[in-house]
Amino acid sequence: MRLRILLALALLIGAGALAVVTVGRTAVAPPDRKAPTRTTSSHARTVDLDPVFSPDGQTVAFVRTPIGDRGAIMLIRADGGGLHTVVPNVLVDGLNWSPDGSSLVYAASGALWIVEVASGEIR
Repeated sequence: MRLRILLALALLIGAGALAVVTVGRTAVAPPDRKAPTRTTSSHARTVDLDPVFSPDGQTVAFVRTPIGDRGAIMLIRADGGGLHTVVPNVLVDGLNWSPDGSSLVYAASGALWIVEVASGEIR
Protein backbone atom coordinates (compact mmCIF):
# COMPACT_ATOMS: atom_id res chain seq x y z
CA MET A 1 0.00 0.00 0.00
CA ARG A 2 1.28 3.43 -0.93
CA LEU A 3 1.05 6.31 1.47
CA ARG A 4 0.86 9.61 -0.33
CA ILE A 5 1.72 12.66 1.70
CA LEU A 6 0.48 15.95 0.34
CA LEU A 7 3.20 18.52 0.87
CA ALA A 8 1.23 21.47 -0.46
CA LEU A 9 -2.22 22.23 -1.75
CA ALA A 10 -3.22 25.47 -3.40
CA LEU A 11 -6.56 26.29 -4.96
CA LEU A 12 -7.01 29.26 -7.24
CA ILE A 13 -10.35 30.26 -8.68
CA GLY A 14 -10.81 32.37 -11.78
CA ALA A 15 -13.59 32.65 -14.38
CA GLY A 16 -15.29 29.64 -12.83
CA ALA A 17 -12.20 27.48 -13.35
CA LEU A 18 -10.09 25.97 -10.63
CA ALA A 19 -6.32 25.48 -10.61
CA VAL A 20 -5.10 22.82 -8.20
CA VAL A 21 -1.48 22.38 -7.18
CA THR A 22 -0.43 19.38 -5.11
CA VAL A 23 3.13 18.30 -4.50
CA GLY A 24 4.42 20.42 -7.37
CA ARG A 25 1.83 19.30 -9.91
CA THR A 26 -0.69 21.63 -11.52
CA ALA A 27 -4.10 20.81 -12.99
CA VAL A 28 -6.80 23.11 -14.35
CA ALA A 29 -10.47 22.20 -13.92
CA PRO A 30 -12.81 24.29 -16.07
CA PRO A 31 -16.41 24.45 -14.87
CA ASP A 32 -17.75 22.32 -17.76
CA ARG A 33 -15.42 19.34 -17.12
CA LYS A 34 -15.74 16.66 -14.49
CA ALA A 35 -12.01 16.01 -14.18
CA PRO A 36 -9.10 18.44 -14.13
CA THR A 37 -6.74 18.69 -17.09
CA ARG A 38 -3.25 17.88 -15.94
CA THR A 39 -0.83 20.56 -17.09
CA THR A 40 2.34 18.97 -15.84
CA SER A 41 4.75 16.99 -17.94
CA SER A 42 4.98 13.27 -17.42
CA HIS A 43 8.63 13.65 -16.41
CA ALA A 44 8.95 12.76 -12.72
CA ARG A 45 11.80 15.22 -12.20
CA THR A 46 9.73 18.26 -13.16
CA VAL A 47 7.58 20.29 -10.77
CA ASP A 48 5.11 23.10 -11.37
CA LEU A 49 5.05 25.96 -8.87
CA ASP A 50 3.42 29.34 -8.15
CA PRO A 51 0.24 29.19 -10.28
CA VAL A 52 -1.46 32.58 -10.73
CA PHE A 53 -4.69 33.32 -12.65
CA SER A 54 -4.72 36.30 -15.00
CA PRO A 55 -6.94 39.21 -13.91
CA ASP A 56 -9.67 38.11 -16.34
CA GLY A 57 -9.47 34.52 -15.06
CA GLN A 58 -8.84 33.07 -18.52
CA THR A 59 -5.16 32.08 -18.19
CA VAL A 60 -2.94 30.51 -15.54
CA ALA A 61 0.76 31.40 -15.36
CA PHE A 62 3.08 29.08 -13.44
CA VAL A 63 6.74 28.08 -13.15
CA ARG A 64 7.78 24.66 -14.48
CA THR A 65 11.11 23.60 -13.02
CA PRO A 66 13.15 20.47 -13.67
CA ILE A 67 14.56 19.45 -10.27
CA GLY A 68 18.08 20.87 -9.91
CA ASP A 69 17.87 22.98 -13.07
CA ARG A 70 16.58 26.29 -14.37
CA GLY A 71 12.88 26.46 -15.10
CA ALA A 72 10.46 28.25 -17.40
CA ILE A 73 7.43 30.50 -17.02
CA MET A 74 4.49 28.73 -18.64
CA LEU A 75 0.95 29.78 -19.60
CA ILE A 76 -2.14 27.63 -20.03
CA ARG A 77 -5.73 28.64 -20.71
CA ALA A 78 -8.23 28.07 -17.89
CA ASP A 79 -9.94 25.47 -20.11
CA GLY A 80 -6.74 23.37 -20.00
CA GLY A 81 -5.55 24.08 -23.56
CA GLY A 82 -2.84 26.19 -25.12
CA LEU A 83 0.07 25.25 -22.86
CA HIS A 84 3.20 27.15 -23.91
CA THR A 85 6.44 28.64 -22.61
CA VAL A 86 6.67 32.41 -22.15
CA VAL A 87 10.16 32.68 -20.61
CA PRO A 88 12.53 29.71 -20.94
CA ASN A 89 15.65 28.95 -18.90
CA VAL A 90 15.11 31.13 -15.82
CA LEU A 91 15.30 30.78 -12.02
CA VAL A 92 12.09 32.47 -10.86
CA ASP A 93 11.72 33.73 -7.29
CA GLY A 94 8.17 35.11 -7.66
CA LEU A 95 5.53 35.66 -10.33
CA ASN A 96 2.43 37.84 -10.78
CA TRP A 97 0.23 39.42 -13.46
CA SER A 98 0.03 43.11 -14.30
CA PRO A 99 -3.41 44.57 -13.43
CA ASP A 100 -4.48 44.61 -17.10
CA GLY A 101 -3.21 41.06 -17.78
CA SER A 102 -0.97 42.11 -20.66
CA SER A 103 2.27 41.20 -18.91
CA LEU A 104 3.82 39.16 -16.14
CA VAL A 105 6.18 40.51 -13.51
CA TYR A 106 8.72 38.09 -12.07
CA ALA A 107 11.76 38.14 -9.82
CA ALA A 108 14.94 36.49 -11.10
CA SER A 109 18.67 37.05 -10.59
CA GLY A 110 18.02 39.65 -7.89
CA ALA A 111 15.94 41.90 -10.17
CA LEU A 112 12.35 42.39 -11.29
CA TRP A 113 11.53 41.63 -14.92
CA ILE A 114 8.45 42.24 -17.06
CA VAL A 115 7.48 40.00 -19.96
CA GLU A 116 4.79 41.06 -22.42
CA VAL A 117 2.52 38.03 -22.78
CA ALA A 118 1.59 38.66 -26.44
CA SER A 119 5.10 39.25 -27.79
CA GLY A 120 7.37 37.57 -25.23
CA GLU A 121 9.43 40.76 -25.02
CA ILE A 122 11.31 40.96 -21.71
CA ARG A 123 12.17 44.30 -20.07
